[in-house]
Amino acid sequence: MKKERQSLNAQNPVFRLERLLRLACFIAIALAILCLYGFTAYHTWLVRPWGEVAVVLLIIAIMYAMAHEAKELNTPDEGGMGPWMCLKNFVCVLIGAALAYTLNVDLGIGAVLAASLVSLMAAILVPTYSVPIALGGFVGMTSSRLLVGYAELSYAAAIAGFIYLGTDRIMQYVDKSGSSDRIYRDGKATHLEGGVRVNAFMRWKGVLDPGSRAQDIVHVTDLFTTTARLAGAEEHIPTDRLIDGVDQTPVLFLGETHGRRDYVFIYEGPSLRSIVKQQYKFHLPLWNRLDLCQCQSGDAPQGS
Repeated sequence: MKKERQSLNAQNPVFRLERLLRLACFIAIALAILCLYGFTAYHTWLVRPWGEVAVVLLIIAIMYAMAHEAKELNTPDEGGMGPWMCLKNFVCVLIGAALAYTLNVDLGIGAVLAASLVSLMAAILVPTYSVPIALGGFVGMTSSRLLVGYAELSYAAAIAGFIYLGTDRIMQYVDKSGSSDRIYRDGKATHLEGGVRVNAFMRWKGVLDPGSRAQDIVHVTDLFTTTARLAGAEEHIPTDRLIDGVDQTPVLFLGETHGRRDYVFIYEGPSLRSIVKQQYKFHLPLWNRLDLCQCQSGDAPQGS
């Protein structure tokens, strides 16, 4: 059945156009990467000839990875973007970069404010294309000392656009990432759900089951202890202090509900703002946060 579907896709002109577009994106990214590392190898040889060996080995590894990825070009992506949607998203990246660069450099309102305005207006006016426009906005944040003029900006935005199209399989999960489509309240750097919920993708061929999912609580500090366990380096975990992270290998090997964390403390800067326990979440009021800060400094609040 799978072979028949692939045969039908191969005869479909839309699929052939999409495959051609993927091939063009892959070649453009591959050439850009090889050029960058080629210049790096040349300058390394001028400064430290012995460092040339490491750079050459790195280039060989990159070429091997490219050859491996090239085998996937003929695989139809049933859930990905079509050719016309790819073209529209690519143009949106260029538009977002140009708008942010104009606001940032020509009007002088600042990089962060420029990218924020572009992302906000895209989310309001054209929500379907808000993600590629916001991506272009990040490119437009670049200083004019690095990207001199719109010609260099277009080159950088084109690279970003090709990368975006090449990762559309990952971008299909963007609607679960909280603040991207405002499912959850608020966004980055806040203690609300839009600021703390984020996807994590892991691939371990032959060990992790493809397509498996787990919704257990995992904190970023857990990555330290978990990777130390997987690498057999537990003896290097400090024992003279408290370690925030817990070993989450059971989630990887046994699946959902086997996580070792059912709580998490969420900070905004130095202030503790929320406490999560299983499916419950407690937001600390302002007065309580002030008392906690006093307790941490050694001054217990009166009447406690």
